[in-house]
Amino acid sequence: MQSGPDEFIMLTEASRLTGIGRAALRRRVRAGDLPVFVDGRDVRRKLVKVVDLHRLSEIRPAQTARENVTTGLSAGT
Repeated sequence: MQSGPDEFIMLTEASRLTGIGRAALRRRVRAGDLPVFVDGRDVRRKLVKVVDLHRLSEIRPAQTARENVTTGLSAGT
């Protein structure tokens, strides 16, 4: 990604840069995993911070089977 970490980019551009589909990004927004902002000049434009996109792609430990039991997920997901 060529934008600086404090910069905002449109959700469409975020999808193109990360390879994550727009629908998947919107699901992350609804789940609260990706903060979204509105452009004051055009409220239809949804913006995300580049730093938040980097955070989405960080490698982190997966949930253990025990953690999945508390969230209701099966061990295979």
